[in-house]
Amino acid sequence: MFGVEPICRVLTEHGTKIAPSTYYAVKSRPASARAVRDERLKTEITRIFVDNYQVYGARKILGWRTPAEVLEEQLRSSQQASVAATG
Repeated sequence: MFGVEPICRVLTEHGTKIAPSTYYAVKSRPASARAVRDERLKTEITRIFVDNYQVYGARKILGWRTPAEVLEEQLRSSQQASVAATG
């Protein structure tokens, strides 16, 4: 119903100049490392949520690990990735 070009035209009329090519450039970029990691975490959290009979809450979902342990694991994996990337 609404395309990119008409929306960009209206934004330009109101003082915010955005070219349609800017939109398409952003949409064609690959996902960032953070977005990929967040998607992986969402999958894992959903699995834990289902395994725990869909009892919602951070204490139930992360009950088998403390938030500090989760953060430590994330930091360790990101450090390993950066070391591997540098060779």
